[in-house]
Amino acid sequence: MNTLLSSNRELRSNFDPKLKAREATIHKIMVSYGYDRDNAIKVYEMQRVRNAETLFGAACGALAVYKFNPIAKEQARSFPLMRKAWMRYPVPLAVFAAAYHVGTMLPSRFGRKLQYD
Repeated sequence: MNTLLSSNRELRSNFDPKLKAREATIHKIMVSYGYDRDNAIKVYEMQRVRNAETLFGAACGALAVYKFNPIAKEQARSFPLMRKAWMRYPVPLAVFAAAYHVGTMLPSRFGRKLQYD
């Protein structure tokens, strides 16, 4: 408890909002999990990378569903199965899940190849 109070006191003297938020998160990691500062910074950076991957994957999934909607409407005209009410949600959900999975894999796969060339 005393370490949390002392870390909050240290944060009050900082005036940059981005740095203040970063340091607050690092201090929370340090206090919550008992890590030293170096490991807490590593955990913080890993969280930022995972958040970016999740955001990119969700954007890829949303774009795929947006592009799939005209195809689904065309399929609904041609195939009676696609006109069923219960098929309205699983197919776009499957498209989103596949695009999300690919979107989360892309940065790590292409990032490694571009980094070492």
